[in-house]
Amino acid sequence: MKKNILAVSVLVSSLIIFSTNSFADENESGFLGQSAITSKVKGEIAADSHLSLFKIHVSTINRDGKTVVILSGKVNSNLDKDSLVALAKDNQGVDTVDAQAIKVKESKDALSDAAITSKVKSIYVKEGLEKLGASLSVETVDGVVHLKGYLDTQQEIDHAIALAKTVKGVKKVESRLERNSS
Repeated sequence: MKKNILAVSVLVSSLIIFSTNSFADENESGFLGQSAITSKVKGEIAADSHLSLFKIHVSTINRDGKTVVILSGKVNSNLDKDSLVALAKDNQGVDTVDAQAIKVKESKDALSDAAITSKVKSIYVKEGLEKLGASLSVETVDGVVHLKGYLDTQQEIDHAIALAKTVKGVKKVESRLERNSS
Protein backbone atom coordinates (compact mmCIF):
# COMPACT_ATOMS: atom_id res chain seq x y z
CA MET A 1 0.00 0.00 0.00
CA LYS A 2 2.80 2.44 0.91
CA LYS A 3 4.57 1.56 -2.38
CA ASN A 4 1.42 2.42 -4.34
CA ILE A 5 1.04 5.76 -2.54
CA LEU A 6 4.72 6.55 -3.16
CA ALA A 7 4.38 5.65 -6.86
CA VAL A 8 1.29 7.80 -7.24
CA SER A 9 3.03 10.71 -5.44
CA VAL A 10 6.05 10.46 -7.75
CA LEU A 11 3.78 10.32 -10.81
CA VAL A 12 1.72 13.34 -9.70
CA SER A 13 4.88 15.32 -8.87
CA SER A 14 6.32 14.52 -12.30
CA LEU A 15 3.13 15.65 -14.01
CA ILE A 16 3.08 18.89 -12.05
CA ILE A 17 6.71 19.64 -12.93
CA PHE A 18 6.12 18.76 -16.61
CA SER A 19 2.97 20.85 -16.88
CA THR A 20 4.60 23.80 -15.12
CA ASN A 21 7.55 23.70 -17.52
CA SER A 22 5.20 23.42 -20.51
CA PHE A 23 3.08 26.30 -19.31
CA ALA A 24 6.09 28.57 -18.85
CA ASP A 25 7.20 27.71 -22.39
CA GLU A 26 9.85 30.40 -22.61
CA ASN A 27 12.76 30.33 -25.02
CA GLU A 28 16.31 31.45 -24.24
CA SER A 29 15.50 35.12 -24.87
CA GLY A 30 12.68 35.07 -22.29
CA PHE A 31 9.86 35.31 -24.83
CA LEU A 32 6.86 33.10 -24.52
CA GLY A 33 6.76 30.06 -26.80
CA GLN A 34 4.07 29.45 -29.38
CA SER A 35 1.75 27.36 -27.21
CA ALA A 36 1.99 29.83 -24.32
CA ILE A 37 1.24 32.76 -26.65
CA THR A 38 -1.76 30.92 -28.10
CA SER A 39 -3.06 30.16 -24.59
CA LYS A 40 -2.53 33.74 -23.44
CA VAL A 41 -4.35 35.24 -26.44
CA LYS A 42 -7.23 32.77 -26.05
CA GLY A 43 -7.47 33.69 -22.36
CA GLU A 44 -7.54 37.41 -23.10
CA ILE A 45 -10.28 36.94 -25.69
CA ALA A 46 -12.29 34.86 -23.20
CA ALA A 47 -11.84 37.57 -20.55
CA ASP A 48 -13.14 40.33 -22.85
CA SER A 49 -16.88 40.68 -22.33
CA HIS A 50 -17.49 41.61 -25.97
CA LEU A 51 -14.90 39.61 -27.92
CA SER A 52 -15.73 36.45 -25.97
CA LEU A 53 -19.10 36.40 -27.75
CA PHE A 54 -17.39 35.36 -30.99
CA LYS A 55 -16.00 31.93 -31.85
CA ILE A 56 -12.39 32.78 -32.67
CA HIS A 57 -9.69 30.23 -33.44
CA VAL A 58 -6.16 31.19 -32.37
CA SER A 59 -2.90 29.56 -33.38
CA THR A 60 0.72 30.65 -33.28
CA ILE A 61 3.42 29.75 -35.80
CA ASN A 62 6.94 30.72 -36.74
CA ARG A 63 7.02 32.28 -40.21
CA ASP A 64 10.41 33.37 -41.53
CA GLY A 65 11.80 33.68 -38.01
CA LYS A 66 8.86 35.79 -36.80
CA THR A 67 6.23 34.73 -34.27
CA VAL A 68 2.86 35.06 -35.98
CA VAL A 69 -0.52 34.78 -34.26
CA ILE A 70 -3.17 33.57 -36.70
CA LEU A 71 -6.79 34.48 -35.98
CA SER A 72 -9.83 33.03 -37.73
CA GLY A 73 -13.57 33.17 -37.16
CA LYS A 74 -16.45 35.58 -37.71
CA VAL A 75 -17.13 38.95 -36.08
CA ASN A 76 -19.83 41.60 -36.45
CA SER A 77 -17.72 44.60 -37.47
CA ASN A 78 -14.31 45.82 -38.54
CA LEU A 79 -13.97 47.35 -35.06
CA ASP A 80 -14.28 43.86 -33.58
CA LYS A 81 -11.63 42.59 -35.98
CA ASP A 82 -9.31 45.50 -35.14
CA SER A 83 -9.81 44.85 -31.42
CA LEU A 84 -8.83 41.20 -31.84
CA VAL A 85 -5.69 42.15 -33.77
CA ALA A 86 -4.70 44.75 -31.16
CA LEU A 87 -5.31 42.31 -28.32
CA ALA A 88 -3.12 39.64 -29.94
CA LYS A 89 -0.39 42.09 -30.99
CA ASP A 90 -0.04 43.45 -27.44
CA ASN A 91 1.39 40.14 -26.20
CA GLN A 92 5.08 39.71 -25.48
CA GLY A 93 6.85 37.76 -28.20
CA VAL A 94 4.27 38.42 -30.93
CA ASP A 95 5.86 39.92 -34.03
CA THR A 96 2.78 40.07 -36.23
CA VAL A 97 -0.88 39.06 -36.38
CA ASP A 98 -2.48 37.41 -39.41
CA ALA A 99 -6.23 38.13 -39.36
CA GLN A 100 -6.98 37.40 -43.01
CA ALA A 101 -9.22 34.52 -41.97
CA ILE A 102 -11.41 36.75 -39.77
CA LYS A 103 -14.66 37.26 -41.62
CA VAL A 104 -16.67 40.40 -40.91
CA LYS A 105 -20.42 40.01 -41.05
CA GLU A 106 -21.66 41.68 -44.18
CA SER A 107 -24.34 44.27 -43.87
CA LYS A 108 -27.60 43.65 -45.66
CA ASP A 109 -27.80 47.36 -46.45
CA ALA A 110 -24.29 48.79 -46.66
CA LEU A 111 -25.51 52.05 -48.18
CA SER A 112 -27.87 52.76 -45.28
CA ASP A 113 -25.18 51.76 -42.81
CA ALA A 114 -22.70 54.20 -44.37
CA ALA A 115 -25.32 56.95 -44.19
CA ILE A 116 -25.97 56.22 -40.51
CA THR A 117 -22.25 56.28 -39.71
CA SER A 118 -21.86 59.57 -41.57
CA LYS A 119 -24.86 61.08 -39.80
CA VAL A 120 -23.59 60.05 -36.34
CA LYS A 121 -20.20 61.61 -37.05
CA SER A 122 -21.78 64.80 -38.41
CA ILE A 123 -23.99 65.12 -35.32
CA TYR A 124 -20.87 65.01 -33.15
CA VAL A 125 -19.45 67.92 -35.18
CA LYS A 126 -22.75 69.84 -35.26
CA GLU A 127 -23.14 69.52 -31.50
CA GLY A 128 -19.67 70.96 -31.02
CA LEU A 129 -18.27 67.62 -30.04
CA GLU A 130 -15.44 67.57 -32.57
CA LYS A 131 -13.26 66.10 -29.86
CA LEU A 132 -15.62 63.13 -29.61
CA GLY A 133 -15.74 62.64 -33.35
CA ALA A 134 -11.97 62.65 -33.56
CA SER A 135 -11.31 60.31 -30.65
CA LEU A 136 -13.72 57.49 -31.29
CA SER A 137 -14.51 55.07 -34.05
CA VAL A 138 -18.00 54.73 -35.47
CA GLU A 139 -19.11 51.81 -37.62
CA THR A 140 -22.60 50.62 -38.53
CA VAL A 141 -23.61 47.07 -39.46
CA ASP A 142 -27.26 46.28 -40.21
CA GLY A 143 -28.40 49.40 -38.37
CA VAL A 144 -26.34 48.61 -35.25
CA VAL A 145 -23.90 51.43 -34.47
CA HIS A 146 -20.59 50.25 -32.96
CA LEU A 147 -18.72 52.90 -30.95
CA LYS A 148 -15.17 52.38 -29.73
CA GLY A 149 -12.63 54.71 -28.21
CA TYR A 150 -11.65 56.68 -25.15
CA LEU A 151 -13.30 59.75 -23.65
CA ASP A 152 -12.51 61.80 -20.57
CA THR A 153 -15.71 61.37 -18.57
CA GLN A 154 -18.65 59.03 -18.20
CA GLN A 155 -20.88 61.99 -19.08
CA GLU A 156 -19.13 62.28 -22.48
CA ILE A 157 -19.58 58.56 -23.06
CA ASP A 158 -23.28 58.72 -22.19
CA HIS A 159 -23.73 61.79 -24.41
CA ALA A 160 -22.01 60.14 -27.40
CA ILE A 161 -24.25 57.06 -27.03
CA ALA A 162 -27.40 59.16 -26.66
CA LEU A 163 -26.58 61.20 -29.77
CA ALA A 164 -25.99 58.05 -31.84
CA LYS A 165 -29.38 56.70 -30.76
CA THR A 166 -31.12 59.79 -32.16
CA VAL A 167 -30.15 59.00 -35.76
CA LYS A 168 -32.96 57.64 -37.91
CA GLY A 169 -32.38 54.00 -38.84
CA VAL A 170 -30.30 53.13 -35.77
CA LYS A 171 -31.62 49.88 -34.30
CA LYS A 172 -29.14 49.65 -31.45
CA VAL A 173 -25.89 51.21 -30.21
CA GLU A 174 -23.12 48.91 -29.01
CA SER A 175 -20.61 50.88 -27.02
CA ARG A 176 -17.06 49.86 -26.28
CA LEU A 177 -16.28 53.37 -25.14
CA GLU A 178 -13.97 53.65 -22.17
CA ARG A 179 -12.75 56.44 -19.92
CA ASN A 180 -9.23 57.71 -20.40
CA SER A 181 -7.02 56.38 -17.66
CA SER A 182 -5.03 59.61 -17.34
